[in-house]
Amino acid sequence: MGTRVEWGTEACCRTCGEAWAECGRGAHSTPEDIRQALLSEHGPTRLRLAAPAPVNRTAVLRALRQAYSRTLTETRALADALAGTGMTGTLVEMERTAAFLRHGGVAVTLTQVRTEALDR
Repeated sequence: MGTRVEWGTEACCRTCGEAWAECGRGAHSTPEDIRQALLSEHGPTRLRLAAPAPVNRTAVLRALRQAYSRTLTETRALADALAGTGMTGTLVEMERTAAFLRHGGVAVTLTQVRTEALDR
């Protein structure tokens, strides 16, 4: 299961022509400015449980702990969000989380959030 996030950016100075590039990888290494640019350009993606029917909460908690390495209290809050309105983030972040959940046998759905809905 591919769970490592990789990112890269490059730019060029319009005045002097000097160019530079940055890159990185890891579980949660995307710099906030790049994350915000992705959200601005593509909008957020929402991750939810596929069905409100009884879900193996232990499997959800286990997958979220593996994905995020957070405390049990924080993980429970993520699980509650997932069962409610869902979790939102960049497409890559939500795909990564979905991979952990699916690997644990939890059915989930991903949907693109309409940007206009966020402005209300």
